[in-house]
Amino acid sequence: MRIVHIIPSIEGGGAENQLRLLANTMAGQGGDVWVIYLHANPNAHRLLNSNVNSICLNVTNNYSPGIFWALYNHLKRLSPDIVQTWITQVDIIVGLLSTVLKFKWIIREPSDKLSRKQNTKLKLRKKIAVWRGAVIVGNSERGLRYWEETGLQLQLIRNGYEIDFFKGYGSAERKHHKHEVVCIGRLEVSKNLTQLMDVFESLPPDIKEGLHLTIIGKGPLAEALQQKAVLCNYKISFTGFINDKYELLKYYKKSNVYCSFSTNEGMPNTLIEAGLSGLLIIASDIPAHIELLPPDYPFLLPLADNTQMAQAITKALSLSDAERFNYIKEIQDCFAAYAITEVSAKYTTLYNSVVYNNK
Repeated sequence: MRIVHIIPSIEGGGAENQLRLLANTMAGQGGDVWVIYLHANPNAHRLLNSNVNSICLNVTNNYSPGIFWALYNHLKRLSPDIVQTWITQVDIIVGLLSTVLKFKWIIREPSDKLSRKQNTKLKLRKKIAVWRGAVIVGNSERGLRYWEETGLQLQLIRNGYEIDFFKGYGSAERKHHKHEVVCIGRLEVSKNLTQLMDVFESLPPDIKEGLHLTIIGKGPLAEALQQKAVLCNYKISFTGFINDKYELLKYYKKSNVYCSFSTNEGMPNTLIEAGLSGLLIIASDIPAHIELLPPDYPFLLPLADNTQMAQAITKALSLSDAERFNYIKEIQDCFAAYAITEVSAKYTTLYNSVVYNNK
């Protein structure tokens, strides 16, 4: 069975990382896996292992008119059983090409319903998906709800992670970094970093005295957040965007708490990585976080109540080592199901079902 994945770039955020992990794992198990990416990347040889076949279209942007014919020629030559797409613009093109080239088409839906504004492009994408009978893979229940009324086949497959890479790092160092908190994500409104900084400012003085908040990421709010940080009475550091997993691991290793006040998420990759690395999780009580964390987890916080949030954060930063260990073990037990080998097996089952059961 030949599988072709199409994505703009193989280096970048969560979707790119998931594709790399999935392609490398399936190809390493003997799968006939191809990755077509739109933009040239000098690190391609390092990001994809030698068993993954890759093609770079080397286009200037995601709207280049040459994408259609380049994909047509490559897909006609490769004659794949399944094409899985990872971006809206390519979804539309590949949906049209599937009418001529007759391959099975899978759309990966990484977003939750609330983040999907109904613009013309998304409406066209949905119409083509229904017309061509695409299969939708979502990494969250909320993401799949966007497609519920279409009648298409929907499949929930969570993101996969290199569990052994993250698990257990830094436990010996964390006693010396009791109030080291890390927050990772794009610096935009949905990450709700302004409220996070305000809530931390309201913590008791003895907590703030030893508090260090590290914010990792870039985005349109970077300058405003840095200006706000100057007025805060606790230490805040900004690192910018970090894509290298070994560099991120350094921050997981020295921190003991991961915090997310996001108002909406698909499946938050860095939250999973932080939990696997042994960090306590403090998170907003949005559906994406509730789906992932243990039942009755005490540090899922209501965004509407800053006082309650501050009280819960104070409690989290004041836990004994034994209490912290028990919560972290619960988190890691929940996240064990997201090993990339388990996720790859679920994709294999889906691919077999789509190709052989639908003939």
